[in-house]
Amino acid sequence: MFDFFPVGVGIALIGIAFLFVGWRLIPIRNQGQHEADMPFRVGDYVSEATLSENSPLVGKAVTDLEALSEGTVSGVAIIRGGMRRNAPGSRWRLTANDVLILESDPHDLHSLVTSASLLLIGPKENETAGKQAVETAVAEAVITAGSPMIGVSSTQLELRER
Repeated sequence: MFDFFPVGVGIALIGIAFLFVGWRLIPIRNQGQHEADMPFRVGDYVSEATLSENSPLVGKAVTDLEALSEGTVSGVAIIRGGMRRNAPGSRWRLTANDVLILESDPHDLHSLVTSASLLLIGPKENETAGKQAVETAVAEAVITAGSPMIGVSSTQLELRER
């Protein structure tokens, strides 16, 4: 019975030392975020916006766009004349009707869209068939661990038909 005594005493002493001193070595979590909210935290969104002709950013550099948003919105790409320019340089000038690919928090994106006179691009139905443009809304969903959607592609779910 006492064969395990030296090992057990050693582990017990280490455990007691941790309870008195070692817990201070564990980093403190952010007090503003609740543990229950952590699975629902969403990162930045990637959105497309068109630079209107009356925007104050026409003729300005990409860095001016990011400075207007105080660094919270980053320009990922610019589509001009059907050509996509990924990670545009700081001297790249913006022109009217440029499509900007922007990455940011939704609230920061909204403030930039209003201050820079940008037009968000949303999906539209085929207007040649006589259909009206569709209002775009953002919806967030969480797929739980036991969901039948796990491992199924969007094509198999037929999301476009719904």
